[in-house]
Amino acid sequence: GPERDRLLEVAPARGEVIRREAAIRGTITDRNGTILAVTVTRYRLVKDRILPVADAAAAADALAPALGVARPALLEKLGRTDQVYLALSAVLSESAEDAVRAAVKAAGVGGIRLESVAVRYYPQGGGIPGTSLASTLLGFVNGEGIGQYGVEGSYDAQLAGSDLVYTELRSAAGGS
Repeated sequence: GPERDRLLEVAPARGEVIRREAAIRGTITDRNGTILAVTVTRYRLVKDRILPVADAAAAADALAPALGVARPALLEKLGRTDQVYLALSAVLSESAEDAVRAAVKAAGVGGIRLESVAVRYYPQGGGIPGTSLASTLLGFVNGEGIGQYGVEGSYDAQLAGSDLVYTELRSAAGGS
């Protein structure tokens, strides 16, 4: 009847969901194919619920050693209810990630998770510890993901790529 026709008219407008997938920054190689700069996935621990972690004391006991942080400071963060989202750690090194994964599993509480983070990595070590080969030539990527100086800055648009944006239509019943 007329009510069904009206619902069918408004369903597409209500059922559109716009999704965005961030582009992965391009890899920089030398002429021989040696990787000079690449984007890798690392993780950080986050609390993503407004409710406090169910057993914050047990979670702090399990997580503080794995994160290398003081238990009281972590316990305070776990108990906070003033933020929907709170980073509990900086980006974890590959070695720390396994320990944190095991601690999250051991804690067995909801409201905390490992979140993936795209990190720019320069695998060719320089002559001084903590530097990369040709760092002044390559430049770097800032915290907002924008290339600064050198190749990273000059070719920022090409290396950054474009986010994938698409519209998904859902049926009135909520399915895709």
